[in-house]
Amino acid sequence: MSGTVPPAQPATPHPATARWRLLVLSAVVLALGIVAVVLMTRPDQVAPTGVEHVTVTDDSVVVSGGAPPGETVRVYASEPYENPAAWSVREPVGDAEAAADGTFSVTVAHPPDDTDTYDDAYRAVVEGKALGSHHFADDLVITPTNAYPYPTPPTKKGLQSQVTSDAEILGIGHATVNVSLNRVMQVRDEGLDRSVPFEWEGKTYWFSSESLARLDRQIRPMSANGTVVNLILLLREDQRAGSAWPLLRHPDAVPGAGKVYAFDTVTARGTAAYTAAVAFLAERYTRQDARYGRATGFIVGNEIDAQWSWQNMGEKTLREFLGSYERALRLTYLAARTAYSEPRVYVSLTHSWRRPSGHADQPLRYYPGKEVLDGLNRLTKAHGDYPWNVAHHTYPEKFEDPAFWQDTKATDDVATTPRITPRNIELLDAYVRQPELAYRGSPRRIILSEQGCHAADDSDRAQRLQAACFAYLYYKVAFLDGIDAFILQRHIDHLTESGLRFGLWNRDLSRSEPAAPYQPRLIRHVFQAIDTKRSLESTAFALDVIGIDDWGDAVAGWDPGALAVRTEPTPLPASLSAQATSPAPAATGLADFSDGVDGWRASDAVSRVSAEGTMLRADVPRDLQFVSDLAQLWRGVEAPLPAPVTTGPETALSLDVRAPADAQVGARHVRVRVYGAEGAVAQGTVAIGSDADWHTVRLDLSTWNAEEPIVRIKVWVRGSTNQTWDGPFWVDNVRLTG
Repeated sequence: MSGTVPPAQPATPHPATARWRLLVLSAVVLALGIVAVVLMTRPDQVAPTGVEHVTVTDDSVVVSGGAPPGETVRVYASEPYENPAAWSVREPVGDAEAAADGTFSVTVAHPPDDTDTYDDAYRAVVEGKALGSHHFADDLVITPTNAYPYPTPPTKKGLQSQVTSDAEILGIGHATVNVSLNRVMQVRDEGLDRSVPFEWEGKTYWFSSESLARLDRQIRPMSANGTVVNLILLLREDQRAGSAWPLLRHPDAVPGAGKVYAFDTVTARGTAAYTAAVAFLAERYTRQDARYGRATGFIVGNEIDAQWSWQNMGEKTLREFLGSYERALRLTYLAARTAYSEPRVYVSLTHSWRRPSGHADQPLRYYPGKEVLDGLNRLTKAHGDYPWNVAHHTYPEKFEDPAFWQDTKATDDVATTPRITPRNIELLDAYVRQPELAYRGSPRRIILSEQGCHAADDSDRAQRLQAACFAYLYYKVAFLDGIDAFILQRHIDHLTESGLRFGLWNRDLSRSEPAAPYQPRLIRHVFQAIDTKRSLESTAFALDVIGIDDWGDAVAGWDPGALAVRTEPTPLPASLSAQATSPAPAATGLADFSDGVDGWRASDAVSRVSAEGTMLRADVPRDLQFVSDLAQLWRGVEAPLPAPVTTGPETALSLDVRAPADAQVGARHVRVRVYGAEGAVAQGTVAIGSDADWHTVRLDLSTWNAEEPIVRIKVWVRGSTNQTWDGPFWVDNVRLTG
């Protein structure tokens, strides 16, 4: 081994020398950092952020933001369906020189009533380079067609109703109505009395008269009673000739894969058609005069975190899906805002939270609800925020098990809980209240737009469990300030609900209709009373079912004194009197129908009214979906009085009613309701027998507060069986008598 030279080893610095070098390097890095901070915080330096704000007024769009001082800023606009990054192939819509403080503002003019520029995306460019990202309108200073405060009923209780007269009896304050745009919108004019035209951005669109009439029959009776109605905007596969399904369907949606499909916001044709559809519905249902009924909320799609099943857009990453869905949400708000000053738009979510709503191994089809909510918030914060809200479906963990207080996948940690169910619904309220999710400092609103409690059968035990589920959840929601509404699903058990029985009524299995009501369940009694002075009495049984001694043990913020938020109608005596050939001389006539319908109109389950001779005729439609022609269901006509009337010495309301004889409908009844200017409601009911004669019904108003004028009158008629009874019936000689 002698004579062999060992390989050279790297020199090891002395420990003190190494520490010295490290200190010097740290000092240099710190000095550079300080210089960078000073440069960035100098008052004459502003980061070139690009477009930061877009204000739309009645005659212009003002685009403002940040850019290097003194530089010429060119602003480009793109349609919502276009790629904003492709600005270089367009012409700028305006330019301005950035001020010394690094701000700029460009005003883009648009003609009055031209909404085409409302939904554009704007981008700032300096010396051929885009600054920041694109930005949509985030401040609408426009004059809408209709302006009035958003309605606020006293109760949070709501229902997805199929029988509007029963909804009124139950005293709901909120409702949802499904609107399948594939049926409502048409691709061409179908002819006189079959199509309604609508002009939007220089083009005529067409809507089905029949579908609109059905929506009117659902919406108007409920909104006339102060119910806040939300339209659920849906698209279903529809191969009928003339259907708008191919026009509105997202190009990547997979026919046959889902139950509800995503709207097309990626092509010019689809985007224009969808926006026109929303604008039409908003103009029709937010009118000041509520001619067709009033709907002020718009839920865009259904359960979008389960997109493959309920908002099908084909396989998409969450980012890709939200990019298209958010445009639909934004377009809904912008279009509705042109019609109404305070529309509310909602994103619909399942009860899944930290886990996907479907198969965990299908991330391109199903997403965790929390990630959808957070991703949507980031997207709108980055590109122009607007007041979107949350419509949550707070079902129990297992749909078929209403005992949600035993849910195991609904934990108390919002960061990790797999689901948000009735057991931990307070987590959603707290989460949405976080400042980072707020819109201009105010929390986004929440409605529980669909949830139900299953009744395994109609045994006493099953009905008590179902009703206890509803009562417990209602009480929890009643004391959560961030939740505006608790809308129950369903009014009546439905044939297509996979065996689930959520209804306040069970279904008549002998009939072909998918949701023909047969008998009410215990839950209906609880539902009707829970927001009145009878609340605790109606829910006392539920304590044993749940296993608690007092509601205060289970409901945060419990205050029994705050439960009675709704006053039930006052019962008044009603009677039959001898049929008069003409009104008594001392009577004050309100309607005799000698010159037409005298302001009376169709209400619950009535398709139209007409003056037939000198009497009012009401016709009942044949409607398989809403079974309006079942004999046991109330059907009615009403009159918003042209001027309020007071009773004074006249202490009764009398009117004549006639219904055809029909042995199948059983005993028949008439109910008369009167509505006061301050919200009081009173009613009386009387049996009229089985003949086809005229009957004079007298409602005793002697106990009515004479200082509260009567502003509306409603007359209901019904039988007592579940046989088909499609009317008609007649009303005449409405008058105040002594």
